[in-house]
Amino acid sequence: MADQDITIKHEDHDIAAISQEPNATPEFINKKEQISPIVQTTSNGAQSPEHLHIKEEPDTVDKPCQGTTDQSLGPGDLGNNDEVATCLDTVKQEPSEHDAATSGCVAAELNPGMCQEAIGLSNIEKRLRKRPDKRQNYDANDDGEREQDSDSDSNSDSEFECSDDASKHATRESGDTSNGKHKIRRRPAARTAREYIPRLYQREDKAWAKQEHSQKKRKADAMNIGPTKRSKMADAGALSEILNSLEHDSTGAIDNAQQFCPMMPDISADTHQKQFELLSRSIPAGADTRRTKTQRRDLKEAAKIFGYKRVKALDGKWLLEGMETPLYSYQLTAAAWMMKREFPRAGPCGGLIADDMGLGKTITSLACVAGNPPESDDLKTYIQGTLVIVPNMEIAEQWESEVKKHCDELFKKSVLVYQSKSKIPAHVYEAQRIVIATTREVLAYFRRVQKENTTTEEILGNNWYRIILDEAHSIKNLKSLTKQNICELKAKYRWALSGTPLSNSVTEIIPYLRFIGFDMHERKNKFRQEYMHENKANEKLETIISMVMYRRTKHDTFLGHTMIDVPPSQTHDIWVPLTDEEEAIYAFVQDFCVQEDKKKADKMTPENKWSKDADNKKIRRRNMYMRGLISHPYNIERLLQTMDEPCQLQELRDKIQQCNDSKPVLDQILANSDARQTLEKYKSGLDRMRGFSNNAFGGRFMFDGHLEAIQQELIAKNTQCVECSASNPEKPFKLYECHHMSCCDCLGRMTQRQLSGQSSRAVRTACPVNGCNALFSSVSRLRTLSVIAAEALRDKSYSPLDIDNNGVVLRRDHDQIGCFVASCAPSGEFPMLPNARLTAAMTVLLSWLTDYPEDKVIVFTQNVTTAKVLGCMLNHAKIGFVYYYGCMGTTKKTMALDTFKSEGNTKVFLAGLKCGGQSLNIVCANRVIIIDPWWNVTSELQAAGRTNRIGQKKNCWVVRIFTTAATDNRIVELQELKSEEIDHALQDDGHIP
Repeated sequence: MADQDITIKHEDHDIAAISQEPNATPEFINKKEQISPIVQTTSNGAQSPEHLHIKEEPDTVDKPCQGTTDQSLGPGDLGNNDEVATCLDTVKQEPSEHDAATSGCVAAELNPGMCQEAIGLSNIEKRLRKRPDKRQNYDANDDGEREQDSDSDSNSDSEFECSDDASKHATRESGDTSNGKHKIRRRPAARTAREYIPRLYQREDKAWAKQEHSQKKRKADAMNIGPTKRSKMADAGALSEILNSLEHDSTGAIDNAQQFCPMMPDISADTHQKQFELLSRSIPAGADTRRTKTQRRDLKEAAKIFGYKRVKALDGKWLLEGMETPLYSYQLTAAAWMMKREFPRAGPCGGLIADDMGLGKTITSLACVAGNPPESDDLKTYIQGTLVIVPNMEIAEQWESEVKKHCDELFKKSVLVYQSKSKIPAHVYEAQRIVIATTREVLAYFRRVQKENTTTEEILGNNWYRIILDEAHSIKNLKSLTKQNICELKAKYRWALSGTPLSNSVTEIIPYLRFIGFDMHERKNKFRQEYMHENKANEKLETIISMVMYRRTKHDTFLGHTMIDVPPSQTHDIWVPLTDEEEAIYAFVQDFCVQEDKKKADKMTPENKWSKDADNKKIRRRNMYMRGLISHPYNIERLLQTMDEPCQLQELRDKIQQCNDSKPVLDQILANSDARQTLEKYKSGLDRMRGFSNNAFGGRFMFDGHLEAIQQELIAKNTQCVECSASNPEKPFKLYECHHMSCCDCLGRMTQRQLSGQSSRAVRTACPVNGCNALFSSVSRLRTLSVIAAEALRDKSYSPLDIDNNGVVLRRDHDQIGCFVASCAPSGEFPMLPNARLTAAMTVLLSWLTDYPEDKVIVFTQNVTTAKVLGCMLNHAKIGFVYYYGCMGTTKKTMALDTFKSEGNTKVFLAGLKCGGQSLNIVCANRVIIIDPWWNVTSELQAAGRTNRIGQKKNCWVVRIFTTAATDNRIVELQELKSEEIDHALQDDGHIP
């Protein structure tokens, strides 16, 4: 029978020519792409090729990358022509977008003169039967070339198929020779991440090399039509794709992700293959295809990166060896990224995990700890423990409970909270897997180092295997001692965790980079010159950020589904006008601060007078008082007591007296059409506010009595006792006729002298002041604010009106709460003062608790005095609450958290924005009120994130209270300016670098 020539051609690969004798059956299947053949016959119709030569290129999963295997078929090993046709019909072409540079291929060549003793057909058939024709469904975007490595999946149908069969790791036949079988043994499976990741880098390098080679071939081809779409994306957008994962929430955003993307359905699976298959099927139609495919590849790699069989599929989640709580898919990919950063191609070992609040930074970090334990070589230089640094003891205890909740017994028995005052010896801490310490302990350690007062029992100065800095934004101030000391700690791996990494400026990235290990400029001017352009991060800085930062938000999706199962969160701003009285006080305090700044400037040297630090200090001082005033007027008590002359305070009293005809505070607010329209949405709260007789609930602004008492304090401060010449007498008395002052002790002695030997009716003591002929016929005690407060506290019927459900009363200095204590006096002489901001906040709070009695509320304030006033209002309304402020001890704060979470009648959690706005998990509440907005939106996002996180089952609402004061308007402007700069650095503005 005549011979025939069959030629197989494929773009970007070697032309394979097949010469075969009659009845030959060349069967082969491409591993990554199936080649569409073009069958050609010779001019005379001959069909007698002599040999079939198969050249197989390396495949990243199945084969090592050391070279190729040549296999030849002799004529006697081939089948009939029908088999040839059947085989060729099965060979199909992959889509043209497929990137050959990232996949292996099989090329067949016809070489008539080649040796016929290469390989028998029977063995080829055996090998081909192990590779059934199901590669046509293989995803064209699978990354990396295949390698003869046991930690890769040689039998995967798609990017979401992963075999758990241990037979992959056995020896495999490559063919028969005349002398017998020749076997190639796979290298052992990568058992750990430190074994797997170097192999991964090798595969990536070879894939890139092949891609470059493929692109060069296309350019040299006369028929070249340009690089594929995927190649262009790889060249132009590799950095962008990474940076697009750095997301930043916006002010007042509404989390409507659930309206567009469904939640991940329940999945029942216990193998990688089944779980990947079900995950793939669950991807909804219309999902972002490019991102979905990237996430699928990332997830598949994450399931293998920790080592062979160290990650198990568990009903849609992933259980890592060393953990008892399975990870969500998006958490596993983050933990895998941490593994790659601990074995990086370049740069320091570590990075910044900036996932949004509630996405599980803690459990992701614990997965990193479990996934890369120290080995014997590490222990020669480092102690085995991971040091976790947290802001305070409450968060330290929370970390300890998280370790015991999520990790296995090895870690549960090997975690301790470090306390320098404890009697636990150093070697016990050094033997732990995880040691948790507060920033206060770190600062105390370095103070002892400076004083050369350290002992052998110190452990913080050791070489740690790993350091994890939780709430890392605590070091964002370049000049802070906290930043300096924490950066001096020694460790092999360094991780920073923060849901809000940047708050005010891009330059806040500097402390993170320094902590991680970058040699970065610490002078902001130099940093801006090198890494910024027009107040925006340049390409150089964006490259660094993309390398060391990993960030997603709750608004992002994973595999077409929302990442966390939490209901939407809505943020609303309520703007209310200041009352007439508040406007008068605001203008007075502003003018007073300006005059005080001028007086201080006149006393400064010319160099300091115009210094930037002096200006900043004045601005901060002024802003502190103005913000405190609009939070509640009681916050400026200390400022009013620093005035030099009583006449200054009289001026303020006169201005307020001009507002005597003003309406109650609630009526003044509702007189503003915008405020009325907003607050009418909280009708039930307005009705309850009107039903209270207590003046604090939007009543009249009766502040004159408090101001008069402060004025008397100023009078006493500026006078001397007529007898002993003591200044600022503690218990001053005023002579009715001449208004001269005498302290209580001197007045008693003078009276006693006159009474000696005389009848009481003859007592007419003269004023001892030279030239004063006034008699002590009548004296009156000066009613200063301190005297009034002292009398109230001595009254047996006095009880604190601001006590919480745990019996806690917030403590303040006596010169800060005189007005408040006077208002709590049983006499009722000084009614509790209402103001616009608290009236609006209480309206919202009462409305929520009336309409949604099962919900709980967190109220954040910056000022403790404001919290005390609000506590009085809550007690009067019979609403249970607890405090959570920095002035409380650790035990009381822990008790407050437990009470709020466990007791149903404790409805309100009053917390400081800084103290209670970070790290805490308070999903028992779903409503938040921010009474004192902060200068950057990130602090507010941190606070709101206490409720909107994993475990939350209810819709969440956040309300921010603003006033029309210039200070609040300035806060909003600064928030927007800072967000614009930060959003550009994190690419939240949508730009492509």
